[in-house]
Amino acid sequence: MGKDIIVKHVKVDRSRTPQTMLKEAVNWESRFSLSDEIVGTMPKGEGDEVEVIFFKPDHFVSNVYDLEKEYELHDLRAVDPYSLMAINDADPTFASKYPSGTQWKDNNGRW
Repeated sequence: MGKDIIVKHVKVDRSRTPQTMLKEAVNWESRFSLSDEIVGTMPKGEGDEVEVIFFKPDHFVSNVYDLEKEYELHDLRAVDPYSLMAINDADPTFASKYPSGTQWKDNNGRW
């Protein structure tokens, strides 16, 4: 793993709908176009407080399959969208300085 590692702790309100989370987290709703189908597959994750590890790979990662291998290599997994949005909502400056995203598989195993 590269030297660029940041660990953030955040409280997560998992009672909100995915649509509410998207709207409230740094106004993501107006910045990204997500279909209701995609939003409906968004995992809520677990835990009222979480630790999220942000890292920058040592090399360019060109697709989700390579990114999944990068997570496995470092014994990490992709952060759930609720946790990531809670971090961006709690600290918009962090979100601006370190743009980030996450991925998940739907019920059919599609990214």
